[in-house]
Amino acid sequence: MRKIVEYIFCHDCKKVYFYLHGDPFFTLRNWQEDPFATMLYNEQRNFILVNYPIVYDDGGISDYQFLKEYFWEYKRQNPNTEMVLLGESYGGCLASLFAAEYIFRKIIAISAFTSIAYQELFSSERSWLKDYLSENALDFYTLCRDNQ
Repeated sequence: MRKIVEYIFCHDCKKVYFYLHGDPFFTLRNWQEDPFATMLYNEQRNFILVNYPIVYDDGGISDYQFLKEYFWEYKRQNPNTEMVLLGESYGGCLASLFAAEYIFRKIIAISAFTSIAYQELFSSERSWLKDYLSENALDFYTLCRDNQ
């Protein structure tokens, strides 16, 4: 299992940012390795970097389930903390899936892809999408369309 890297700067946190980095194939070891994490650090925000479990052929689903369990457990243990989710690229795609979960006060998706099918057709990332994401991976566009 991948490590959760926490940077909590206060003991009585009123607001915590959860940061989901792009690219599911690497692990952030510290805030200096990512520009958005560095921004949160420089702004003295309370934040938690979340790395993905990286399970090939089950990607997307494993990551979403791992994150969902982690976020709900955090919310149970810290019921008075305002939770904000910030995701970039692949992390933004995952962040968008939490819109219906009512865990977060705000969700910010930066450069997120929301349609896996579109990515498979046009993106230069399609090679890892086919290797990493399962055929049942959640697609924000499909979820919205099916819930209309």
